[in-house]
Amino acid sequence: MYSSIAEILAQCAADKKAFWEVVMEADMESRNVGKEASREAMRRMLAVMRDADQSYEGDRKSASGLSGGDGKLLERYNQAGKNLCGDFLGKVMERAIKMSESNACMKRIVAAPTAGSCGVIPAVLLSYAEYSGAPEEELVNALYVA
Repeated sequence: MYSSIAEILAQCAADKKAFWEVVMEADMESRNVGKEASREAMRRMLAVMRDADQSYEGDRKSASGLSGGDGKLLERYNQAGKNLCGDFLGKVMERAIKMSESNACMKRIVAAPTAGSCGVIPAVLLSYAEYSGAPEEELVNALYVA
């Protein structure tokens, strides 16, 4: 296993492999699985992220009543063309808020890598896929990097 990014980068240079490949191999070793099992686990995580994104309910509130509805408001704001950050970053922010609210409402919990950043990785990857047309395998590779 690796204890720093520098160690992973050194392995990348030594093996002439991409960062995601070195991380995937570490995953395979630590879980004692083959390449396809490792990649399938990442595909499942990506599917969960997509499902959580698509199942957002803008009218739902958390049990405390403190969370919910802001993703829907941000979506309307973005649709009105008011977001100074532009379409892409606006969509990333919208998705991150929606994912966070869904987690707070005890829907599908997507805690990657922690609950505090629950919406960030799915928001970036799903928005990137939407805007770039990136194939699923590229997103799977990005999950290894994340």
